[in-house]
Amino acid sequence: LGFTPDGPKGPRHIVKEGVVQLARISGRPIVPIAFACSNGHRFQSWDRFLLPYPWGKAVYSFGEPLYYDKNETTDDFQSRVQEAMVDNTRRAGEHLKQYGLSAV
Repeated sequence: LGFTPDGPKGPRHIVKEGVVQLARISGRPIVPIAFACSNGHRFQSWDRFLLPYPWGKAVYSFGEPLYYDKNETTDDFQSRVQEAMVDNTRRAGEHLKQYGLSAV
């Protein structure tokens, strides 16, 4: 099951409480995933949705599963998820740089 952790209305790239609470209640992990591509169209929506163009390079970056620790607060877990998402997005962009490309 996949979610965009920044919610349906943003702000973009900010992890919301809903996905954190779902992980806490269900005991299931959050797996941070990021996508980057070298060529595409960015829409002028709140999330700046990206539509990749054909024949560009694209990468997905998967982070380690993050489990809610009962000894931490939900705010601490939310911060941990936020840091993992930012790090994963950075790694996806760096992977494209190995091909001499920059992320859109």
